[in-house]
Amino acid sequence: MGSLFSRTPTESDLKDAYIDFENAKPKTSEEEAVYNDIQILLEESMEMVQSIKDYQGADTFIRQAISSPSEESESAAWDAICPIVLKLKGFYDYSLKLNGAVPKILAVLARSPIGENGYPELSECMVKQFCDVVSFAFEFDGYKMRNPSIQNDFAYYKRRMARTGSNESDLPVNHELAALISMYYATATPMLTGICNSVQELFTKSDLKVAKTLETMIEVTIRMLENVETSSKLQSPEDTTKFILKVMTGLIIIYDHVHEVGAFSKKTHVDIRAAIAVLQNANEDVLLDAIRYSTKHLNDDSTPPKIKQMLA
Repeated sequence: MGSLFSRTPTESDLKDAYIDFENAKPKTSEEEAVYNDIQILLEESMEMVQSIKDYQGADTFIRQAISSPSEESESAAWDAICPIVLKLKGFYDYSLKLNGAVPKILAVLARSPIGENGYPELSECMVKQFCDVVSFAFEFDGYKMRNPSIQNDFAYYKRRMARTGSNESDLPVNHELAALISMYYATATPMLTGICNSVQELFTKSDLKVAKTLETMIEVTIRMLENVETSSKLQSPEDTTKFILKVMTGLIIIYDHVHEVGAFSKKTHVDIRAAIAVLQNANEDVLLDAIRYSTKHLNDDSTPPKIKQMLA
């Protein structure tokens, strides 16, 4: 993979860059050790996505318990909500594990040797795995945002828990943990926010090139999407292109949250105009909305008016 990029697409040294997102494998013992650990965790992610996709809330039982309170209706609502709360706790626990794993991948990438042009030469395998994590978080959060029952269910659990008088050991989630989980689901994008927080911690380590690593990954995804020859190299062009679009968007959101000036400032090395144009050309309205509403610095004074106009 190339190592230098510029703000002008036609001059970018990464305009022909290509990451084999479908087949990249570890090439060193260090990569393999990290890759195998993270891959075990990523295998669980498919189950997590399917579980939240199929999520069925306790709305009917909760409405009945509120509108016609009785021992029977409240007991039925409690019986319905307890297994749901355990499921929500499972998502939360998985997020904590993922947040602990992300720095391992990014640290390997951010310690990559600097190329002669001054930018890191990143491992294709580690880039792929980091992007797999970002893709999962993006997909999970999408289902979460579309299902208001999740927050409603947990809010009802907290209210009932406060007046049940049960011993903490008898509760599926105790009071202290319930407060943490409630804050977690109050966030619009909890999985991606958790990743942002874990990446942010790496910025304090002076020996790591985190900003340049993220900038390079964003640049490569943009140029792959711009390059008309990319599709011919893919085994599953439609699915992999959608994956790259989603990953590019997720990387921009992460960068914008963790970098002091964000992704939109003229001082940044992210070609945000090209990224927005790629999303517009692909008619990816959902991903454009993610840029509009899940980033941190879009409405800053430092954001050029042209960028705001593109996203208006």
